[in-house]
Amino acid sequence: MLALGFGAANSLWEIMYKKLVLYSTTLKGNKTECFTDFKIGKIKLAPHLDIDDFSVLDISPSFVRQLLLQEPSTLKSNRVPIYVCKCCGDLSCGATTVKVERTEESFIWSDFRRESDYEDGWSQSDYMSRTGPFEFEKENYMSTLQPYTIKTKRSNNLS
Repeated sequence: MLALGFGAANSLWEIMYKKLVLYSTTLKGNKTECFTDFKIGKIKLAPHLDIDDFSVLDISPSFVRQLLLQEPSTLKSNRVPIYVCKCCGDLSCGATTVKVERTEESFIWSDFRRESDYEDGWSQSDYMSRTGPFEFEKENYMSTLQPYTIKTKRSNNLS
């Protein structure tokens, strides 16, 4: 059963929140800088989490393969980055991460946090603590993310 941070979901919410959709958006206060973001049901994830970073979809195919659990996480926590620094895409600047689990029929995102690759520990805003878990149908999840495992918009522009 899918929970949304405020109790168990009914079947209508479960159906609504099992589909992962991507959409193009701009950074807060910068209408010229576009990036691809995650939409889960009606929730546009970056604004919901109050994040002003790029999603990993536009940064590195390796991060996307980590979301698909095709590559191990590069973080000590084994969590997967979903948003990284908009200037450099480096985990050392800090990243919004998520715990990704795979079942036979789905992928589950839970426990949203902020962490980096150079120090132990993490932080979690109120927005993050009240978000998820989200369960995605396996086929929808994989077909939505798979195109980003090859090349991203910014992967050649960031060091």
